Amino acid sequence: MNEYVEEKQSIGQCAAEHIHDGETIILDASSTNHFVLPFLAKKRNLTVITNSLYISKELMTISETNPRLTVICTGGTLFMRSYSFIGMIAEQALSQFYVDKAF
Repeated sequence: MNEYVEEKQSIGQCAAEHIHDGETIILDASSTNHFVLPFLAKKRNLTVITNSLYISKELMTISETNPRLTVICTGGTLFMRSYSFIGMIAEQALSQFYVDKAF
């Protein structure tokens, strides 16, 4: 996550510009998605689905100041290397949702 930080910040900002109020998005456990998070604080009625333990924790902090943020975690088998949920449970959870965008 500490590699190419400036590039990831730029990508995070650009990605956030494509996320609009009222949308449902998926953020996977990639390191670049961590740089999208600061830009989500001002979004309204946003639903974020993630398989990332780290991203869900950060979104909890953001939701303390933005009650219009809904966070859904997939659950599943925790893959310790990336702190992400994987496997059949995670896949089944994702199949239950319609999303506007995925990152």
